[in-house]
Amino acid sequence: MSDYILCTHWSDGDVIPFIRLGKLLKKRGNRVILLTHAKYEKYAEEAEIGFEAWDTQDEYMELMEDLSQYKGSYASEDEIHAFRSKHENIEIRIKELRIIKRYCKKDHTVILAKSGSLIPALVAAELYQCPIAHIFVAPYEVGSTVSFYGLYPDKLNDEANALRKVAGLAPIDNWLLWQCSPKVQIGLWPEWFYDDLQEWPVKIQLVGFPISFEQRSEKKELPTDLKDIWEGGSSPILISGSTGRQVKDEFYKTVISAVGNINRKAVVVTKYKEYLPSTLPPNVVWKERLPFNDILGYFSLIIHHGGIGSLSSALYAGIPQLILASNADRPLNGSIIKHLGVGEYLPPAKWKQNIITEAIEELLTLEYKEKCNSFTKIHGGIDALETICNIAEKIAENPKEYRIHYDPKTYQRAPISINNNSIKQISDLPPEVLEHLLNKMRFTS
Repeated sequence: MSDYILCTHWSDGDVIPFIRLGKLLKKRGNRVILLTHAKYEKYAEEAEIGFEAWDTQDEYMELMEDLSQYKGSYASEDEIHAFRSKHENIEIRIKELRIIKRYCKKDHTVILAKSGSLIPALVAAELYQCPIAHIFVAPYEVGSTVSFYGLYPDKLNDEANALRKVAGLAPIDNWLLWQCSPKVQIGLWPEWFYDDLQEWPVKIQLVGFPISFEQRSEKKELPTDLKDIWEGGSSPILISGSTGRQVKDEFYKTVISAVGNINRKAVVVTKYKEYLPSTLPPNVVWKERLPFNDILGYFSLIIHHGGIGSLSSALYAGIPQLILASNADRPLNGSIIKHLGVGEYLPPAKWKQNIITEAIEELLTLEYKEKCNSFTKIHGGIDALETICNIAEKIAENPKEYRIHYDPKTYQRAPISINNNSIKQISDLPPEVLEHLLNKMRFTS
């Protein structure tokens, strides 16, 4: 039996994978503590894993409210610094470090930390000589981390060293390479989804989407209050935006207007009803929440914001997806889905009723449905959660091998290179995605 500390921040797509992982690690006989936002305490209780919050419910709501201001692809330098000074300052990092330290036991503790939650976790790992693994939940995090350091190297070095000084550790001279010091680096997506990671100085092991075979099993019975939606017609369309507020205001209104022209029922899911039109078309029903993974396969199409969680669930359910993406990792995710041929991606410039209606009609064809089913059969054979558990338990069996030791005098700096092939791939992206990638504003420290 080993102890695992799971560290993560932000919203559902960043936290739910760690809850799933913690549940499986616990099932395999290990002790697990999840360190994340207060919102997710009940989720941890349901998974029967330990929990401690970084913050309070009110503090998390304030964080999400502030994030909701950045619904487009660009944030100014002043906006980025204002956000980080409020939500990622040294006092908050010291608090997080103190929380992690409470669960560190030198002999049998492994830290699994998400990119974006890594700084206090790295300090704790070095202090207590605990092995640690660095986990990315989406491809975008890799490039945005490199870009962020390229923009603010001195500032990020200084911030890291301020925390290290509090902990009594020697300073580092390269924030980015410090993040590369864990010997295990994991990406929560499959190689066929995205494997151009040459900009990251060390190898990232791609394990697949964190959805277990159990979660991909046969569709569960529809909830009683939903059964009438499937009566007397074709399978309905699902409309789902972000679980947070990071979706442009026109997302729901434009999509619902377009779906109102389709001779098919639709279910729109959001807890923010204020984003919806005051009156919904007769064929559209609103639900605050749904058992998403349990019944996704009942739908004919999902229209969503491009989050990695929604995207991967739809892939494994074998249904087409229409992605209307505007910020963070979502435009890149949408471009990949379009390239794979299992969905369509529309940037904000194309959020027009007629364009969306046309895309929906194409995606609802039998040809598209068969294409998605075939894709799922070919690529649905990996259980990433089992793979991560195997990696984590291997780390626990050989803790000394996986401890970090960042020595600024001896650490070899790996070159960060972009070859002609990757440049060509970047130049082939739509202009909206290029603009987005050039103006990354993911807060990754």
